[in-house]
Amino acid sequence: MNNRQKMILIVEDDLTNQYVIKKMLEKYGYFCDVASSPGKALEYLETKKFDLVLMDYNLPGMLGSDITLKIRSNDKSINFATPILALTASNKNEDSQNCLRSGMNGVVEKPVNMLELDKIIKHAIDRAQ
Repeated sequence: MNNRQKMILIVEDDLTNQYVIKKMLEKYGYFCDVASSPGKALEYLETKKFDLVLMDYNLPGMLGSDITLKIRSNDKSINFATPILALTASNKNEDSQNCLRSGMNGVVEKPVNMLELDKIIKHAIDRAQ
């Protein structure tokens, strides 16, 4: 898989996390867009094609799992097969299970280990194709 052909949507409200994650992914050759709110994430997903979504679990006003449920049940042009990975600072098993039940494909804990994240992203994208 050539990373340079892969587009990732980062859904994260914290500006520092947005910057760091985007720069790390770009260093690995991915193209990235950033959505700082649930509404912006849905807007992007309805208008662009992404190979993967990295979704912060705890966004203002809505949990990442709730956004994922909305994405997975949306009848618009969102690609239902697009892998969604949760980004979470929580190490609670309950939160991880909630993410997976909502239709997310995996959970990545913050702080993010870039080598591990790259492996998880590649695996999720390969499984979706």
